[in-house]
Amino acid sequence: FIKIVKDMDISPFGYNLEEGEEALIFYNPVDSDKAILITNQRIIEKNHITLFTDLYCVSGMMREEYKNGVRNKGEFTLLELEDYQHNKHVIKLEAGSPFWGIWNALLIAVNLNYLNRRNE
Repeated sequence: FIKIVKDMDISPFGYNLEEGEEALIFYNPVDSDKAILITNQRIIEKNHITLFTDLYCVSGMMREEYKNGVRNKGEFTLLELEDYQHNKHVIKLEAGSPFWGIWNALLIAVNLNYLNRRNE
């Protein structure tokens, strides 16, 4: 499921938030090893953390998915995150609304980073 976090207790899922950090979106697919917590500062996965301030680009891996037989935009599942050091990381999401919703949320972070860095 995907949930906008308001008063949800995320501690059973093993997330430790830093001071001043707030949970915003929690994505927990059937395979809970792929759970993602998006906070106001980070994208937290089981084995990977991306700081929003480092997020340079987020893009759908449509070419790769097309090679794997995906022909309908409602079936895309892969997002590639790239940081300012050009390190890339792929996250796999549930097709449909979770994919498009998380992509759009992360695009906002990318755009805010661009504006903040441009104004420095």
